[in-house]
Amino acid sequence: MSPPPDRRSPPPTPVPVAFSSCVSTICYDEETSELIVLYTNGKEYHYSEVEPDRALSVMQAPSVGEALARNIKGRYAHNVVGG
Repeated sequence: MSPPPDRRSPPPTPVPVAFSSCVSTICYDEETSELIVLYTNGKEYHYSEVEPDRALSVMQAPSVGEALARNIKGRYAHNVVGG
């Protein structure tokens, strides 16, 4: 008997951030509730337990860097990957 198929969704697609001096790409993983941010310095941060509406508002903000500073940094646990 074969194992059940993997029902995970494909990984989120990073969205390039135009006109930002600190953020290169950003994406949200609905399955893990992680907001994933790749900064221009090469560090990738995974912010945990971010609500979908908050993630979307940050991703759509006129200034993603300012929105991250105001709404995410210091409010959500995070892990740094690479960089």
